[in-house]
Amino acid sequence: GYAWTWLARHLNHLPVNRLNISTLECFLKVAGYRLHQAYGPQFIKVLAAISTQYVPKMQQVNDADAVRLR
Repeated sequence: GYAWTWLARHLNHLPVNRLNISTLECFLKVAGYRLHQAYGPQFIKVLAAISTQYVPKMQQVNDADAVRLR
């Protein structure tokens, strides 16, 4: 439950910068599998939102970490 709450808060109100991009990537690598097991289709929807809304914002940041997500 805490991981889901953290992810929602992270995506909703933090600015897109290098630290937040790296934090999100690490978080999903560590907790993504378990979140998928627990929340199934809802987690897939969050990943889709990250892909369509958050990643384009990341790519607008002129940063090497953001560029490799393209």
